[in-house]
Amino acid sequence: MKNISTFIILTLFISCQSTAPILVFPNNHPPLNKLFSFEIELKESVDELNIDADMPSHGHGMITQPSVTKISPSRYQVDGMILHMPGYWEIYVMTKKEKKEEKFLFPIQIEPWQ
Repeated sequence: MKNISTFIILTLFISCQSTAPILVFPNNHPPLNKLFSFEIELKESVDELNIDADMPSHGHGMITQPSVTKISPSRYQVDGMILHMPGYWEIYVMTKKEKKEEKFLFPIQIEPWQ
């Protein structure tokens, strides 16, 4: 739980300092090996938003292809995510507005008992 709390605080700090998105998970963290949805809040609207996740130490990503739906000018819902193994994950949020592209990395530690 300590890693998740640190992640949330770090995310909020980064978001106050830049245009980094805020990830809003149900129950404050993603579950292990279960399909889930979550929301992404941006400071401003973008033309395009994509999501991906990877387990860099294992050399693989997710076993699903999540979908992204715009639910307000600066809020998106992501459906179909699954982090199927415990361990260190990286969630990537890629945004595009006009010709500016940004990629944000969110580290996640999924414990086997979650």
